[in-house]
Amino acid sequence: MMLNDNELKGLLVRTARGDQAAFSALYEKSAPVLLSVANRIVGRKELGEEVLHDVFVKVWHKSREFDPKVTQVTAWLIAMTRNQALDLVASANVSKMNLVDTTDEAVQTALDVCLSQADLSDRSDNPLDAEEARQSIGHLRHCIEALKPEEKQMVALAYYHGMSHQALSDHLDRPLGTVKTVCRRAMARLKECVEQCTSGGAR
Repeated sequence: MMLNDNELKGLLVRTARGDQAAFSALYEKSAPVLLSVANRIVGRKELGEEVLHDVFVKVWHKSREFDPKVTQVTAWLIAMTRNQALDLVASANVSKMNLVDTTDEAVQTALDVCLSQADLSDRSDNPLDAEEARQSIGHLRHCIEALKPEEKQMVALAYYHGMSHQALSDHLDRPLGTVKTVCRRAMARLKECVEQCTSGGAR
């Protein structure tokens, strides 16, 4: 599910003015995506719902501080959700490593959310800029899909769940040196692939 950032921006501006109807609409439109982000981090539905509740309490109080000229609403909401979920895990003294799902489906979902967060297509009113952004996201998606399974898994865990190399090593029970090598290789492959795509040499 992709979020329409321009629509969310309008709702957030109205929320900042105390419009409760706009706040409810903002919740209805963004909650499914944000709950998915929270659930992937905390691992349990009831905790994910707790994170979502706390996030929207913050949204109501912090909406006046948000500057749509600086930050994309979607990115702001996802970042707030991710931080709240990580805070909950830390405060509950629960090992995040035991909660992270690394099945193929979970990894793909994590990557999809990463790409959704990175989607810059509606940041600009210029159609040419928007089209260029959509093409860039398309190139990145193509290149991620071309990664080897272990590379894709580590990219998802590192950039969606925010795991360090040491955390990846502990969670996957792989030597730290191997983890660093795979991550470096994955990033090099992504960089090379994206450069080929943008130069017209997509494979």
